Parts: sequence; structure tokens; C-alpha cells
Amino acid sequence: MRVSHSLGRLLSVRSDEQAGQEGHLSMTAVGRNALRAALEEAIDRARGGDQAAVERAGELFEEADYWIRFELNREYAGLGEPQRERVAACLVQQANDNLGLPRSVTARINALADLGPTQFPRARQLLRSASERHILGAFRRPVKAIDPAFRAAVVAEALRSLRADPGRFLPHRSGDWLLLRTDRVVDELAACGADVVEQLGTALEELAASPEIAALLRWRAAAALERIDPGAGRSAAAQLTEAGVQDPGEPGLDAGVVARVNDAWQRIEAHLQVHSPELLDRLGPPLSPQDAAICRQVLGIPDAFTASLARHRSVWLREEFDYEDIRRHLDDFFDDSWYNHGDWGDLNDLVFDDEWLESLCAYAERLEASV
Repeated sequence: MRVSHSLGRLLSVRSDEQAGQEGHLSMTAVGRNALRAALEEAIDRARGGDQAAVERAGELFEEADYWIRFELNREYAGLGEPQRERVAACLVQQANDNLGLPRSVTARINALADLGPTQFPRARQLLRSASERHILGAFRRPVKAIDPAFRAAVVAEALRSLRADPGRFLPHRSGDWLLLRTDRVVDELAACGADVVEQLGTALEELAASPEIAALLRWRAAAALERIDPGAGRSAAAQLTEAGVQDPGEPGLDAGVVARVNDAWQRIEAHLQVHSPELLDRLGPPLSPQDAAICRQVLGIPDAFTASLARHRSVWLREEFDYEDIRRHLDDFFDDSWYNHGDWGDLNDLVFDDEWLESLCAYAERLEASV
């Protein structure tokens, strides 16, 4: 069973946000690069006090497209208060035009806050607008590094996000589950001062005690609380037990599926060891637990193939049974799609679980029968 073609399809997937933002690009790449270079040059000359360059930079900023304005917003804003106000208005407009694109909104809120305290009211208003559109987690990390004058609004938004969607923001208790960078609300707030940690503790206590959310989430809240306040966390867990709320445990790979995968591979490896030892080098090393978690969570690869990757991340045995090394593609997901955006959709069609498992077991049986 070949998987490389499907993996190739996977790499061509684009997020809806990327496709939407491309609509802002109206000039050719050559023209865009020339305009950007001209704007950068004008800004550099304007910093030296050249008034004509200041005016030229303003003209070029108005001509610039969506991306150039955003990419050079800090440089242009640094020329003076009028330019800072123009950039702020541009960022607000861009955010409001893209309220359906959480990543874009978050970037513009943070860029607005970077312009200084005079823009915090606008940044807070954008946070409220994002909240009204159910955009959660729209703030920069690390939270503790945010200007104190703006941090209170960010902390309030983080706590609202946590309460609104505990399934997304409460950390899992298993070590092989990854949270998006934009979802690490608990860790971000726990790293702030005592007053913020106290607010976080209150929110976690409320979640642990809430009968409106699933038992698993209540136990996660208790575990997260124990990390910042051991006594309160143990108390919350005891109250859950006394209330008869059973801990379902963290979801993992199907143990039966994993056992079948490992049994099949043991048979294949044993056969190759005796009859074709030269082929053992065609079995790749195991995928790390972290990478396997990405395959499962981000790529939507189901249990059987994930378990196979955890044993051999690549296989080159026969045309009918091989798959390329998935590890070399994962840096792309780390760098952009996963940690920054975090939504490539559910791609379970990459490998159908039942089909993959049966193919693996049938291959093992064919090898044994060939002796």
C-alpha cells in the first residue's frame, strides 16, 4: 500500500485563511518587490530628517498593498506621530476586514499594541470585537512580557477564552499530547505574577466544579489547578471523587490496534532477519512521540498508521508496501501551519485505518507463507 501520493496531496493543502489573504495581492511579484524596496529606502532617508523622503514614504505607504503595509508598519510608524496614527488606522481596518480569520486579527492586535500606550484603547476595542466574533486566544505570547498597561486586558481575554472553550485550552494530562502555541493559556497565565495566578486558580476551580462540562475536562481543570496550587488542586480532585464524577482518563491510541500493528511488524522483521537481512536497512527509525502526536492531532492520521510510524517512520520494501519518511515534512507544520495557525483540517483520508491495518497484517502473512 503506497502512501506517498496521498502525502503529496497533503502538502498542497492551503488553509482558508491563506487563500483569503491572497485576495489582497493585486500587483505582480516584481512590482510588489520594487514598491517595497522603494518604501524601505524612503523610510531610511526620512529617518535622517529628509522631509521630501517623509512625504514620499507616505505616498508609497498609500500605494502599498495589504501585506506591505503590515510588514513595514513599525518602520513607517517610527517616523512620527502622524505616521503612527496612519498605521494604527490601517491595522484596525485590516483587523475589522478579517474578523473571520483569527490569525490575522491576532497579528494586528499585537502590532497595534506594539505602537505604544496611546494605541492600547484601540487594541482593547479590537479584543472586544474579536470576543464578539468568538475569536479566542487572540493575544501575544508570552503574556508576562506584555506592557503592564495592556496586560490586564490580555489576561481578561485569556481567562474568557479558557472559560468559553475549556476543551481547547485546558492542558491534557498525557505527555504525548501537544497544545497549539495559541492554546497554551494556562501555562502563559501561570508564568505571570501572583495576582494573575490567583485569577487563573479561580477560573480552574470554577471549571472543576462545573457540572456543565464533561467529566474529562473537570479532571483536567483539577490537574491544572494542582500545578499552580497543590492543595487546591487535590481538594478539587477529592470533591470530584466525592461527587461521583469518574475520571475517564486521557484518550490515547486504541490498545488493540497498537497490539496488532506491533505483532505484524514483529513477524515482518523476524522474516527479514532470516531471509532478507539486506532489507532491514529499508525500515526507517521510529517516529518520536512528539512527531507521532503531530501526525495524529494535526494531520488526522488514525491509530493504526500512527502506531506504524511510531515503529518505522518510513518503509521501502516493495512497490506494493512502502511509505516515505514523513519526518522530513513535519518542520513545515512546526514552523507555520501547526504552531502559528494550527488548523490543517481533519485529513483522515490520508490513510484509512482499517485498510492500513489489514494491509499490514496481510503483508506479514504473505511473507511467512512464502517460506
